[in-house]
Amino acid sequence: MNQRKVCSYKGCSSKQGPGITSNVTLFQFPRDEARHKLWIELSRCENKDDPVKYLCSKHFDERKYISRNPRRLLLLAHAVPYAYESDTEEEINETEVEVEDEQIQVVTSQYAEADYLMPGMDFGETECNYAESTINEVEYVQDEPPPPTKSYENSSKKRKWDTDPETSMILNVTTNEAASKVDNSLKRVKGPKASAEEETIAKNSDELEDLTLDNPDITTFIFKGEEYIQMPKSVFLEQRNKLLNNIQDYKDLLMSIKSQIDLAKM
Repeated sequence: MNQRKVCSYKGCSSKQGPGITSNVTLFQFPRDEARHKLWIELSRCENKDDPVKYLCSKHFDERKYISRNPRRLLLLAHAVPYAYESDTEEEINETEVEVEDEQIQVVTSQYAEADYLMPGMDFGETECNYAESTINEVEYVQDEPPPPTKSYENSSKKRKWDTDPETSMILNVTTNEAASKVDNSLKRVKGPKASAEEETIAKNSDELEDLTLDNPDITTFIFKGEEYIQMPKSVFLEQRNKLLNNIQDYKDLLMSIKSQIDLAKM
């Protein structure tokens, strides 16, 4: 049975549940005590005593903390909501707010002046100066965001694939001199078989890229301006094996080209 969920962010009316149409996703408060308390402070939670509380997706920075895939919306483990911004004078004059990821220090001072009626003075000649409140100094200190947790690093793979030693060896086999000889010889001896092999390898590379992007088990997200890929270990091993097979195809192609060059020289 689906449970009715209500966003605990101050002033927010987002809901989810049977019979409710909503375009937002609600995330449960973290179990970690420190992060749980931080969410309450930032959201000005109005139902602190509820055993289960939620915040909806519109209170988080989607570029930093939210990952999307075709099936669902995911919130990263280190996510923190936007700080609640008050529109009342009493909350604007708070002297200090400290949170785990950012600290906002506001130094305020107040002064008041008043003229009092002296004996014999007419009230109409007296000007009353009401209390004024000014902000003398505002300091904003931004801490560095927390690094991803260890488990998160182990389960994710950066989009920029590192070339393994075997691949590096293949790429470095052909020197500038050898590349020049191969290029000149191919113009004379390159046959339909070599062309077909090259087309097959290029096609396999395109299929591998499409498989990486379309696989529902693979999710992508943006962190600090860079795109990352997150996938299960089994999917990573499968992709790695396909890459090694492609390397072997390149080896076979180079051997075939070398054989044709040797035949042409005879």
